[in-house]
Amino acid sequence: MRPVNLIVALIVALHLVSSESSAHADGIILVTGTASQHQREIVVDAFETTAKSMRWKLSAPSLARELIDASVKCLGNSAPWTCVAPEIRANEQIVIVQLESERGASTPTTVATAHVLITGIQGDVSASRYSETSNEEAFKRNTADLSKVLQDAAERTGRTKLVIRSKPDKAWVTLDGRNIGATERTLATYPGPHTISIRRIGYKAITRDVVATEGKVNTEEFELEPDNPANGSDPRKPLPPPGGGTSNPGADGGTSRRIPKVAVGDGAAAIAAGVFWLVSRYGYISLTAGLATAGVGLYFWLRPEAVSTPTVTPLRGGGASAGWLWRF
Repeated sequence: MRPVNLIVALIVALHLVSSESSAHADGIILVTGTASQHQREIVVDAFETTAKSMRWKLSAPSLARELIDASVKCLGNSAPWTCVAPEIRANEQIVIVQLESERGASTPTTVATAHVLITGIQGDVSASRYSETSNEEAFKRNTADLSKVLQDAAERTGRTKLVIRSKPDKAWVTLDGRNIGATERTLATYPGPHTISIRRIGYKAITRDVVATEGKVNTEEFELEPDNPANGSDPRKPLPPPGGGTSNPGADGGTSRRIPKVAVGDGAAAIAAGVFWLVSRYGYISLTAGLATAGVGLYFWLRPEAVSTPTVTPLRGGGASAGWLWRF
C-alpha cells in the first residue's frame, strides 16, 4: 500500500472512531444520603448497567461534599439544570440518587430516590423505590428497577423516535410488552434494544428485536404473511362449510330444499285426484295420502336446515303417490 493511501485510511479510521465515541453521551452519577458504601456500589452498578444498554456511559467521580450538597439543593429549583455547578453541567446526563433510612415503621426501610437531569431539559425526571433495610436481594431488585428511570428520561426528551409500519396496516403493536396501538405508529423512545411484536387477525404474528439509535428516527417495517396461505384464499373470509358447497345451504335451490317442494307438489296432486274420485274408495285413499304427503313436505320445507339431507322414498298404491321421509 502506498504511504499516501495508508495515511488516508488512518484518517478515515480515526474519524469513524471519534464519530462513534461522540455518539455515546457521557454522564455522572452521584449517590448521597445515609447509605453504606456497599449500598452505594449496588446503586452505581445498577445505573451503569442500564446506561450501557442505552449506549450511554455513566461514571461515579469523587467530588467535594460541598459540590454534591449544592447539586442536591438544585433539585428544588424550577430549572435545576442551570442551577448545578458548571463543572457538573458539562456532562450530558446528571443522575442524583438519594438513599435515606426510615426507622419509624415496624420494619426499617431504605428509600431510594433517583433524579435524572439531561442537557437541554430544564426539569428533572424522578422515581422512588422502597426496600427493607435487612433484605439485600430486595434492595438489588428495586435498585435495578429504579435505574429504568434513565429510559423514561431519555424518552421524554423526544430525541429518539421509532416508526413502526406493516403491510397490511392496522396491525396491533406491542413494544417491550406494552400495547401501543396499531400501525402505522410513531413514538418517542429511549436508545438501545427493544422488542416489537406485530399481530393482525388472519396473519402470522411477527416478533423482532431491534436497536434504536439515539437522536435518530428509527424505522421498522413488517411484511405480514397470511396465516394459511396454502388454501389460496383471503384469510379474512370465512372458510366454506365441511363437505364443500356454499355457506348458506339451500340458498341455491339445492337438494335439501327441492325434495320437500316435490313432496308438497305430489301431495297437492294426490289431493286433487282424491277430490275428483271422492265418491269412490280410491278417492278417500288418494285424498288421505295427499294430505299426509303435503303436510310432511311442508314441514321439511319450512323448518330450519339440519346437518343431513332429507331423503324421500316414494311408495305408490291406490292410484296415489305417498312419500316417506326420514333424516339420518
